[in-house]
Amino acid sequence: MTNYIIRRLVMMIPVFILCSMIIFLILHLVPGNPVDNLLRPGSPPETREQLIKEFGLDKTIFQQYIIWLTNIFKGNLGVSITEQRSVSDLLLLKLPNTIALGIASLLICFILG
Repeated sequence: MTNYIIRRLVMMIPVFILCSMIIFLILHLVPGNPVDNLLRPGSPPETREQLIKEFGLDKTIFQQYIIWLTNIFKGNLGVSITEQRSVSDLLLLKLPNTIALGIASLLICFILG
């Protein structure tokens, strides 16, 4: 049984890497440029170049993936475009309601199931 658990845990590593690559590629295959979506029409080209450098879009796709993965492990999910706040902070703000909803749904399942 211990060997089975260890084998399954080791197999999680390539699965995690493959899933993270697929998610990253899907995010990059979305039509349009994230910088162009942020800027207003008529914005100066210097602002565009500055944002490209700030977001790391001037780096290779492999470098962008490594930076993205490193930020995910650090808990840095970036800044919300609409809220202008850290995505991690926004998620933590909603966490108590999410936990309460999860517990309520578990209780309903136990009672009705």
